[in-house]
Amino acid sequence: MLTDSLTYLLDKQHEGKDTGRFRWHDIHFSNITGTSKNNRIVWLDCSKAQPCWDLSFSDISIKPGKEDDEEINYVCNNVVMGGDDGLNGCHPSNSTHESTIFG
Repeated sequence: MLTDSLTYLLDKQHEGKDTGRFRWHDIHFSNITGTSKNNRIVWLDCSKAQPCWDLSFSDISIKPGKEDDEEINYVCNNVVMGGDDGLNGCHPSNSTHESTIFG
């Protein structure tokens, strides 16, 4: 019996972090448009124990709500990236620019 659950609530966001309970792969995002509330457009925070792989983004047109730090528009932690996945702009969240939104 599987007892793990997926939680997307901000107050529970770090529960189960880096446990490797889940493997995320073969996920493809396409044809998405809109505006983000802040600098973040994408924030993928995969487990160190089970990095995400085979993810792709195509035809994405999301405008950041704030444009004060382009480096953190796309954040990808523990994601195996390839040349054609559309994640060229991803940076890890330990960027030196991170403090501009949390500092």
